[in-house]
Amino acid sequence: MALPADNSLPVDLRVVQSKVLHGRHDIPEYRGGVRGDYVKINVDMDADLTGLWNWNTKLVFVDLVAEFATPTHPANAVTIWDTIIYDADSANLRLRGIQNKYALSTHNHKLKEGQVMNLTLQWNIVPWVGVMRNQRQGGRIEQFILPA
Repeated sequence: MALPADNSLPVDLRVVQSKVLHGRHDIPEYRGGVRGDYVKINVDMDADLTGLWNWNTKLVFVDLVAEFATPTHPANAVTIWDTIIYDADSANLRLRGIQNKYALSTHNHKLKEGQVMNLTLQWNIVPWVGVMRNQRQGGRIEQFILPA
């Protein structure tokens, strides 16, 4: 099965809950905690990635990316969740309430209420033979605003 040219695989992302925590937080990625802003996001995701599989697909690395702008950095992209899919039988994702695995934080209190963020699903197709392909979901991107 060939991959659609416009990456229009069925992907539906919904932010169930998001909140911004301020101050010092014990984030596993940083020893001793972090002083700054930290966003917790819960997402429902339905993604049928079976169209990525053919005879040459070894595995697919999938990641969920939050993209946003701050006054000092107009383009920020942070991977907040990922998984590896090893076969086509596991490529139909129906996930509820997944929380970000990786820290979405700033060290300078730049994430404020009303901050607009976009969530995008990306994937890397690792072939048995040939070049790895990086692609993003096409069509609608989930946009949400950070609450107070």
